Amino acid sequence: MNLQQKIFNAFVFLLPWQTIYITREIFIQGEKWQWATLGIYATQILLWLGIFLFFFDTLRIFLRQRTTNQLHFQWSKDRHFFLAALVFVIYALASMFWSHDASIASQHALWIMQSLLLFVIFISDRIDRHRLCQWFVGGAVLVAFLALAQFAFQQTFDSRWLGLTQYDSSASGTIVVEHPMVGRFLRSYGSFAHPNIFGGYMLVAIIVAFFFLHKKNDNSKKLCITAVFVLTFGLFFSFSRSAWIGLMLASLVAVALDKQAQKYVFLNLMIFFLLIVLCAPLAKSRLMSAGHIEAASVEYRLTGLQEVKEILQSRVLLGSGGGNYTQQLLAIDPGRSVYSLQPVHNTALLVIAELGLLGFFLLLWGILALFLWFGNTKGLWYLFALAPPFLFDHYLYTSHVGLLLVGILIGTIFQPSIEKAPILAKK
Repeated sequence: MNLQQKIFNAFVFLLPWQTIYITREIFIQGEKWQWATLGIYATQILLWLGIFLFFFDTLRIFLRQRTTNQLHFQWSKDRHFFLAALVFVIYALASMFWSHDASIASQHALWIMQSLLLFVIFISDRIDRHRLCQWFVGGAVLVAFLALAQFAFQQTFDSRWLGLTQYDSSASGTIVVEHPMVGRFLRSYGSFAHPNIFGGYMLVAIIVAFFFLHKKNDNSKKLCITAVFVLTFGLFFSFSRSAWIGLMLASLVAVALDKQAQKYVFLNLMIFFLLIVLCAPLAKSRLMSAGHIEAASVEYRLTGLQEVKEILQSRVLLGSGGGNYTQQLLAIDPGRSVYSLQPVHNTALLVIAELGLLGFFLLLWGILALFLWFGNTKGLWYLFALAPPFLFDHYLYTSHVGLLLVGILIGTIFQPSIEKAPILAKK
């Protein structure tokens, strides 16, 4: 195993842990403004070390192909995608010039670039993608066990070095699910800042495990199935509705693509529905949006949809700048509380609000180029499992780990022909 492989294995395993060195914090009326925070994640350092080694090796291959006359430029589908991706990243970075907070815009553009580079690494023939996925799922399983303990003890613990914050189900501000019959229950955070992000992480890990289920031998398949069961427990106790729906969609795709996996997928769904029965009052509260907490959540999301209209009316072409949605909200209404400064819970609308129609069409160009490159990949259907988080949340676009999850998932399910991108091949 080469050094690059070891670094990327460690990176995907440690990715859930949100250890961060904060370089800037802004407070409004004594409360921290989370969406104006700047920082460097510990896993970012590991990722960029691996990226540096990977592209140093790529440069070596490029020079070798050039000296041996093996490199012939020809316009192709992979180059079309890379051009579209490069233009989108440059545009996201350029948005700092018309944004309220240039530092946030540049940080967000860096996160987007990291996701694209991670995708390239996953599809490269020089990195063992199967092994990467095993380490990724293994790291997610570890966090799932942490989440089970959080739900059992109804509190989390604080750890600066692990990036964990203490939450208690009885404390104000903690994200809980409640029902008049059973009271308040802490939604599992895992190692993340919000249960929805944790649920999304579990969902992506389950999809990755499903995708490789039919590629394993008997012993590896047993470990893979066991991992899916544990991850499903973690996903359930996040009480993330979008993650729950995503699991249903991913299960349907897994059954359709791999008939041999049907019994395992159905068994996993039986476990999930058994958990719903055992936690019926809490599950009903989430699914039916019952109680004042759920009603407030729905009202808050509807308010967000009204607010995004104001931003779109003022900056529809170029947007407010990458990562600057809440900054634009504050510019419109300077007297707002920090708790009301939240991105709209719809990724498409958020992209348009921050990067404008121009940025949104550049993104669509990149997506179209990607589909043209890998149009015959059956695993594309797994992307539908991410539709609920994209439609009803924003963390897959607004957070560091969310963007990396997108890069990992797309890099996992797309199977490129290396002959069409020879510089990614093993030499």
